[in-house]
Amino acid sequence: VYILGGEAAVSPDFEAALGDVQNRVKRLAGKDRYLTNIEILKEAGVKEGDEILISSGKSFADSLSASSAGRPVLLVKSALTNAQEDYLSSLHLKVTIIGGEAAVTEEVEASLQGISESVDRLYGSNRFETSIQIAKRYFPEAEALTLVYSHDFPDGLSAGPYAALHHSPVVLCRTAKDGDAYAAAYAKELSHLKAGYVTGGPTLIEDSSVVTIFDLETADDIRILKK
Repeated sequence: VYILGGEAAVSPDFEAALGDVQNRVKRLAGKDRYLTNIEILKEAGVKEGDEILISSGKSFADSLSASSAGRPVLLVKSALTNAQEDYLSSLHLKVTIIGGEAAVTEEVEASLQGISESVDRLYGSNRFETSIQIAKRYFPEAEALTLVYSHDFPDGLSAGPYAALHHSPVVLCRTAKDGDAYAAAYAKELSHLKAGYVTGGPTLIEDSSVVTIFDLETADDIRILKK
């Protein structure tokens, strides 16, 4: 069992409540989210020459979209920290920046170009288009599609490993007003699409949006997965 974050994030009381499992618990933590992130990457065993995704540590949307891509993610603020520069320099990683310059700054990009021989940026005009660009890059022949609510993170964060297990991109969606048109257009491009997953209830992603995106007859065609 891994606990991610310090005691301000996951309390000692919770750790104690794990009971007999405690001897198999490891907490990965640093003084802030960026140092915690590096501890997680080290534990995950990122190898020299791997591709790493660079995403904003202040906004969650792009990281959610990248969560099923099977690549390590490094969270950044407006400039790289010394610890981040040291970590990246030690592994000679291929770098892909996720999001536009409002998410990951030009300053960060310039620093990355001084560290890595391969720096690319993947983005769209908003979080929805960025999500689609990530899906197209890392799931060129997707047979499944996982919809995640675009304006909060808990359900999407939980869905990332599930989507990865089903070889499915995570695509951000909201409502018919501003989110489902992007997902619907992308779904229509997927000639091999066999399955769709929607994370969370209809108060987040409306049934009408699900019907539109997956070209269903009615909302009665939406099945609820239960354990």
